[in-house]
Amino acid sequence: MLKVRKILIAALVMIVLGGNFLVARPALAYGEQATPISVNKLYDGSLQNSSEKYYTFTLTSDGVVTLSMLRNINSSWYTVLSDTNGNSIEYFSTAYGTTAAGYEERQVGLPKGTYIVRVSNNYNGYTAPFRFQVKFTAGSNYEKEQNNTAETANPILLNTSYKGAIQYSSDNDYYVFTTPADGNVTISTKRNQKSSWGITLYYDDLKKSQYFDTGYGTTATGYEERQYGLPKGTYIIKVNNSNSAEDIGYDFQVKFTAGSQYEKEQNDSFEFANLIQLNKSYNGVINDYYDKDHYVFTVPNDGNITLSMKRDTKASWYVSLYSIDGGKLYKTFSTAYGSTVTGYDEKQIGLPKGTYIVRIQNQTSSEDIPYQFQVKYSAGSYFEKEGNNSFQTATPAVLNAVYKGVIQDYSDTDAYSFTITKTQQVRVSIPRKQGASWSVYLYNETGNSIGSFSTAYGSTVTGNEERTYALEPGIYYLSINRNYEAIDVPYEFGLWTTTPMLAPNQVTVKNNKGTSDSITVNGLGTGDVVKVYNASSGGTLLKSGTAASTGVAAMSVTQVGQKSGKIYVTVTKSGWKESARTAVEFIGEQSNPIVTSQVKIENNKGKADVMTISSLGNSDVVKVYNTSGKLIGASMPAEGSQSVIAFVQLGQTAGKVYATITRAGMTESTKTAISFVGEQTNPLAVSQIVVTNNKGKADTVTVSSIQIGDKITIFDANGKQIASVTATTTKAITSVTQLGISAGNVYVTLTRTGMVMSGKTKVSYKAE
Repeated sequence: MLKVRKILIAALVMIVLGGNFLVARPALAYGEQATPISVNKLYDGSLQNSSEKYYTFTLTSDGVVTLSMLRNINSSWYTVLSDTNGNSIEYFSTAYGTTAAGYEERQVGLPKGTYIVRVSNNYNGYTAPFRFQVKFTAGSNYEKEQNNTAETANPILLNTSYKGAIQYSSDNDYYVFTTPADGNVTISTKRNQKSSWGITLYYDDLKKSQYFDTGYGTTATGYEERQYGLPKGTYIIKVNNSNSAEDIGYDFQVKFTAGSQYEKEQNDSFEFANLIQLNKSYNGVINDYYDKDHYVFTVPNDGNITLSMKRDTKASWYVSLYSIDGGKLYKTFSTAYGSTVTGYDEKQIGLPKGTYIVRIQNQTSSEDIPYQFQVKYSAGSYFEKEGNNSFQTATPAVLNAVYKGVIQDYSDTDAYSFTITKTQQVRVSIPRKQGASWSVYLYNETGNSIGSFSTAYGSTVTGNEERTYALEPGIYYLSINRNYEAIDVPYEFGLWTTTPMLAPNQVTVKNNKGTSDSITVNGLGTGDVVKVYNASSGGTLLKSGTAASTGVAAMSVTQVGQKSGKIYVTVTKSGWKESARTAVEFIGEQSNPIVTSQVKIENNKGKADVMTISSLGNSDVVKVYNTSGKLIGASMPAEGSQSVIAFVQLGQTAGKVYATITRAGMTESTKTAISFVGEQTNPLAVSQIVVTNNKGKADTVTVSSIQIGDKITIFDANGKQIASVTATTTKAITSVTQLGISAGNVYVTLTRTGMVMSGKTKVSYKAE
């Protein structure tokens, strides 16, 4: 009803305006009739002698104007704001009736200049005086009417908040901004519970756009935000009414983060795909249900691609991998979603060098939800090259190497070809996996089957599935198919005439201190021979051993080295050549502990405590722990023979800390207890001490306001100790046989438990 009423009012006003503004008058006709007024000042007026009144004011700077008109229960007035050319900017009528109170107000952002306010009758406006003012707040962060077209759009800055208002139902506010570099734009608009605005982002010379509405309702809070990856350039935003937004102030900004890792719209087709780099993360957004984002990348050499897409609990994306011309689809998958999902969905595929395109689109509820992805790449000749689905397109393989591949879907078959130059035994080896199984077929060059097998699977499987074939010279083909749950599960296989090299995790080295070191190799076949060397080639044979029926070879070596290093291990199966050497790292022995004579602690009073450690080796690191085992300090790696560690406070009283040392290439030593003395006790105040020089009996020194266990020591003027006592209460009384007949001085110290003696406090006493 309010909206209908406003439309009727607007129509009536435009009729009135047409009769006044649109007739052939001079451009400044109103200005010539208008009464000059100042902003932010109340004015009174009356329509008793005229049908309308005009007022003119000038803004010396950009800002926001609020037209404020006092309501009257019996009367109502039209108020129109226009420029000096007669173009209406804002208009309204004041409310009236028994509930009318206060001021009717409308806000509008304006550039500096001269404007006209027209007041005319709406209802009984001739019978009462009116009161109004033009409020003004200067500022550059307001809309500047008229900005109703793209040509008159207000220029705005990035990362700066702006305010404006939709003046009437069909009003449009335009803003223009420029991104200085490629990056991510976030349009952020404050929500209102009673109103909603439509936000449109235009690019590509206004030919393309993205649109969203701000949320409203009783639960609407915060900001409605949409992200767009954009290339460097100039863009336009339109703000208009979506629901009941007339004359309701809005607040928005265009946030911008520069970076090459963002999508660049429009990338909705193969032709306009964004160029991306391998092994680099990118961010983007599917802006509507039909949006498709395309990215193009080049594989410089044969290798393995991993498509990695971050999961979201509420959304899923559909990812496709194509050849550059879109003629061949290599891979598709959807990301997982749900309350428990984390991490990334990753799919692998071996590819020959070339150029490819990734398409990302909505699968489930992913509109306006930012996504993150990357194309990981590992170069190498030992990956399958899709599509190798037939003997004619088989991936060439060589002997004594490990190849990696993936079955992409239910119909996928991976074919490999290899050549035998002399009659020999060839072993086909593929690791078993608990949740997947593959079927392997071997053919000669005429397509005749030589043999086949399937890999075992289940909760207890380990090791490799292997078959050995006696092959004559010629070309052979190996086909790998899905047997059980093997889609998107990476596999490895080898064609061996040389024993396959060990994996580093098959070898365990224990570098013992004071006893022989041990080397254990697991996952072997019975009778396999293991050799341990000290170099990657040549070098010295440190030890050899033979695997037992358990598949384990255990060896003892006098010393692999005190410091961390590497050994190199081979395995030789019966009837095969020795494998290549596998480098296995081992950690150094435990460092010898610090001795107390290396450490000096200064427990300072009123400044940081200091620990100095001497007799260190280059790069030695010292760590210090408190009695609870908490690390409280550590040195930088030593560059000389000494390191210093500072502490805010070790403790006022005597105590202990525990120090360790980690020598270069070795592990941390055991802890050594280091004792430190307490700080010096604060001296006594003269007011705490009373000296009584008695006649005919022992003299006394009384010290008050102390703690049980405090030790009081008294010295004469020559520095000689003449008495001491340990307090059993908060007051200590010490007897002295004779201080002296005449007046003099004594010197009193306080020693608090766990601390060192205070300075001497001089106290005078009277003669007997």
